[in-house]
Amino acid sequence: MGKKDKNMTLHRDDYALVVKLDQDKLGRSTGDSVFSLSYNSDNKWDQNTHDGVVDMLTILCEVVRMMDTDSEFRKTLHYYLDKHAPKVPDLKVVDKEDNIIRVDWSNKDER
Repeated sequence: MGKKDKNMTLHRDDYALVVKLDQDKLGRSTGDSVFSLSYNSDNKWDQNTHDGVVDMLTILCEVVRMMDTDSEFRKTLHYYLDKHAPKVPDLKVVDKEDNIIRVDWSNKDER
């Protein structure tokens, strides 16, 4: 993953969680960031699918915010992940281009 490439695009049916880092006058990260969702409202997904994806991405944003502001939540989340690390299926990388990696999820249920 490197610099933003001019060929990086968000396709019509994609959703993206965008993280913008705050900078000081010298261009260094201040440690603050802004999360936003990016998608094309003219995508092919039905309303239920759209709402589900937006809800999931919104929850991801809130979890990050809560980890930053609530030390008990952060400790609880770390404890949970230590005890219940998700079992990730053996995924096959089918394509790598710039900083985009596509994987084959066909065996996702073999967890």
